[in-house]
Amino acid sequence: MSEKERFLKYLDDNQVRYTLISHARVFTSQQVAGATHVPGKELAKTVIVKIDDAFAMAVLPAPRKVNLKMLKAVTGAKEVRLATEEEMEKLMPACEVGAMPPFGNLYNLPVYVKSHLPKMLRLSLMRAHTPILYAWLTAISNVLSIRR
Repeated sequence: MSEKERFLKYLDDNQVRYTLISHARVFTSQQVAGATHVPGKELAKTVIVKIDDAFAMAVLPAPRKVNLKMLKAVTGAKEVRLATEEEMEKLMPACEVGAMPPFGNLYNLPVYVKSHLPKMLRLSLMRAHTPILYAWLTAISNVLSIRR
C-alpha cells in the first residue's frame, strides 16, 4: 500500500471528509494555494521540527513561519529547530520532503497546533504531486494527536 493509499484509508476509516484536487507540480504551500485557487491564509502546512532530541510536527497557516521561540517556551525545551531535509527523508522515507502530512500518530510524532488557529483552515496533506488532498482542520482534528 502506498503512503497516499495509507493516508486515504486512515481518513476513510475515521470517517473524515476530504477532497482531492489535481494541480500542476508545485514546491511551496503558497504555490499550492495559487494552483488550487485557495487563499493562502486558508491553507495549513505541516513543518517538521526537532525539539531537543525528538522530532515533532507543527501545523500552521501557509504564509506563516514556525515561531521556534514560542514552541521552545511552550514545550519547555532547551533547543528547538527546523528539521533538515536529510532528517525528514530518514523520518518519512515514503513522503516527499515538504509534503509531510500532519498524521503524527502514524509516525509516533506529536503534532503542535496553535490554539487560536482558525478551525476552518484547509489542510494540504499532499503537496508536490497531484492530486492534492484538502481536509478541514475541524474535520481532521479528532484523528490527529494534537497538542495546543
